Amino acid sequence: MSKKNKITNSVKKTLVIVDAQNDFCNPDGALYVKGAENIVKPIIDYVKKNKATIDQIIFTRDWHLNKDESFKKNGGIWPVHCVQNTEGANINKELYDALIQTRIPVKIVNKGTTFNHEEYGAFEHCGTFHHLYPNSTPTVSNCYFANYESSSGTRIVNEDVVVCGVAGDYCVKETIKNLIKHWKNFKIEVFMDGIASIDDGTSLMELIEDKNLKVI
Repeated sequence: MSKKNKITNSVKKTLVIVDAQNDFCNPDGALYVKGAENIVKPIIDYVKKNKATIDQIIFTRDWHLNKDESFKKNGGIWPVHCVQNTEGANINKELYDALIQTRIPVKIVNKGTTFNHEEYGAFEHCGTFHHLYPNSTPTVSNCYFANYESSSGTRIVNEDVVVCGVAGDYCVKETIKNLIKHWKNFKIEVFMDGIASIDDGTSLMELIEDKNLKVI
């Protein structure tokens, strides 16, 4: 079969990597999630293996103020972590550098930037642009997904979305719930080898089973 007539069935996907930051992934991090350092290589391997079908990578990033009310010192439940412009808030360097080298477009979406609002999920809001295309059917590419204060966000250009990251029972789960809420046509796959949870994974699996999501 000639190249001209060759038919390909590859579906383009967006990869969302939730909070793969030093404070979560480093055993010496402020809010280390057990086993999180072990998700780096599987994510890198997954991207390299599927490079032809991944055309967008989104890193979400906790980006807290020191006065964040979720911190124990301010009356919350969490230790101080991922404070803006600190080493602990940086994305794991091995992971970030490896994915940048693939030349797949990478976007960072900050969350948790409002000190008095807890924000586990990265995509709380979706601003639709359908009014710009009144004669067309709404598509995911006409939505701009943003964090709580709309200071950081992106367009997710594919309906097929793969999600992984830290922690499975909090920010990964809530990010998936954000996506389901705003766009019913998303085909969400959960990359389990690229996820670390504070619990034993039960909470995330309950969501996966309830929403009939695909595990890869």
